[in-house]
Amino acid sequence: MRWWDAAGGNVTINAATLTYGPNNLKVQHVGGGQLQVTWPAGTLLEAPAVTGPWTTNSAPSPYTFTPAGTQKYFRTIVN
Repeated sequence: MRWWDAAGGNVTINAATLTYGPNNLKVQHVGGGQLQVTWPAGTLLEAPAVTGPWTTNSAPSPYTFTPAGTQKYFRTIVN
């Protein structure tokens, strides 16, 4: 699980990697204030808090976005 926290217009990545089986989420800055999430397999889920609610993000890997709000959490599910 990795998350970002945008405060005062500045993006800080607070990264904690949790690896289970073949999946490993990676988050990186890609320029222009954007972040990119990559994962090798499964479905990306996102939430506004680590406790949820978790929703499915149908984007394929890599998923590039411009951070908005205060934080977002990501995880994947592999079937």
